[in-house]
Amino acid sequence: MRNLIPVARRVHGDSFDITLMMRWNYASALLGEYLNGDDKDTLDGLREAVTKLEDLAPTARRILGGLHPIVPVIEGGLKDARAVLREALETQPSIDS
Repeated sequence: MRNLIPVARRVHGDSFDITLMMRWNYASALLGEYLNGDDKDTLDGLREAVTKLEDLAPTARRILGGLHPIVPVIEGGLKDARAVLREALETQPSIDS
């Protein structure tokens, strides 16, 4: 999916609903990988998920409008991903230790 999103954005633009959903699915997959511990580099993936959602949430609200049912899902996903990242960073062992 990582390779398809730039193609969708180039062909259809950011305002195309399928492009928005592809971006949402990718960020959700990154978050899921972290929560499931599927990848040793999951903290980087978690950071990427937060970054992707921070970019996606205002775009979805602007394009689809606040009443569209997917907008609160995306914004809630961003809130959850930020909380998971904050917790992960707080519990990460210090390099100085």
